[in-house]
Parts: sequence; structure tokens; C-alpha cells
Amino acid sequence: MFWEKPFDAEMRIPESLRKSTCFLCVKSGERVIVGGTAFFVTMPHPSNKTLSWHYLVTAKHCVTRAYEKYETLYARINTAKGQTSDLIALPKKWYCSPDEGVDVALIPMTEGVTFSSVSLSSAAHDENIR
Repeated sequence: MFWEKPFDAEMRIPESLRKSTCFLCVKSGERVIVGGTAFFVTMPHPSNKTLSWHYLVTAKHCVTRAYEKYETLYARINTAKGQTSDLIALPKKWYCSPDEGVDVALIPMTEGVTFSSVSLSSAAHDENIR
């Protein structure tokens, strides 16, 4: 309870960030179980500025725990109008760091899925933090 509203009480996550996220799900029979979140990242090609790569990124533990019990991991992605969502089966070709202290997993995204993404250039790295 506050005497006055905090200055950031009406802070909203930018729509571009909200549209670049999805849920990770598994299926138990017909039931869909949400078990984590992921986001889409776009990385420009280092030598050809007209090309870019797209990845789905999440925590490694979300991926490993899902595959411990379930055969398939899905991304629940909102449709373009945002009124419904699609379940997209994800291949088991996740890239993870061999360092146990790095809890990141990513998978390349290809044709067939429409999504909004965050540019890797907006990530928190030394140059951006300065």
C-alpha cells in the first residue's frame, strides 16, 4: 500500500518486446502445459548487412527439464492479430554452452514462423552499458 503511486506504477513493457516472446510448452495427452518462456533474437550477418540470423533463446534448464519427461517441446506463439496462438513443435537441435554455469539455450529459427524479434545490438554488453 502506498500513500502515492510509485513513479513507475504505470510502466509498461514495450510492445516490441512483448511481441518477441513466447511460451515453451509440452503436451500431456491433449493438455498443453506451459513450462517456460523464450524470446526471439535477430543477429545481423557479420559481412553481409542485408542478411540476418534469427534464434529462439531460453534458459537451458527449461529445455533439459522438458526433454527429461516429454518427447516434444513446443513454442506457443501468438498469431499476427494476437487473438489466438499456434503451437510450433521445436526440433531437438538446441545449442547450449558446455559451461554448466551458463544457463542459455538457443535454436535457429527458419521459414514457416512469423515473429517479432529483438536485435542483438540492444543486448546488455560492455559497449551498450557504457
